[in-house]
Amino acid sequence: MRPVRRAALLGATALTVALLGACSSSADAPADAASTAASHGAAKDGAKAAPASGAGVDDLDPADVIAEQTYTVPGSEDKVTVGVHSLVVKGDVMVLNLFFTPEFADHPKDEPISVFDMVGAAWDPSLMDRENLKEYTILSENVTTDWAADQVHTEATNGQPVLWWGGYAAPQDDIDTVDVRVLDELPEFTDVPITR
Repeated sequence: MRPVRRAALLGATALTVALLGACSSSADAPADAASTAASHGAAKDGAKAAPASGAGVDDLDPADVIAEQTYTVPGSEDKVTVGVHSLVVKGDVMVLNLFFTPEFADHPKDEPISVFDMVGAAWDPSLMDRENLKEYTILSENVTTDWAADQVHTEATNGQPVLWWGGYAAPQDDIDTVDVRVLDELPEFTDVPITR
């Protein structure tokens, strides 16, 4: 076999092996490799190290709201409990997390109820900084695109909480709390802490 042809054949074989190796998933790896990787990821003091990517999941629990109130949906006998978490500043954005739990009297137990059904069409929760006379509203790219969970497609069944979130501009001033106006008809949540 000619040297050029042999080199080409060896190169093609090496490329094929490399591509096949890249196609295997982490599920193909033996359990020993997974446990070895996990032990290398642990910090020296026994604490778990953060994933290499820095990705994670926000840990929000409806039981951990800092304040809640129940209201009757206007024009009905349906009730909703809304709870608020501390606001969280991430860079230039402040995030409001609300949990809504519907208790609709004549609604089938397993049929979803949207946040839209719980709050109405003209819903625009706002954050009030009375000390500096500022109101923060949901960030918006245009008339139809808000930085918020879709209130029509965010749903829960009777008695089950659902998370709604909204993005607001981070405070312009050095403040530690804001008042949260969920609905104009409701008392505001006052002195809701801001975490950074």
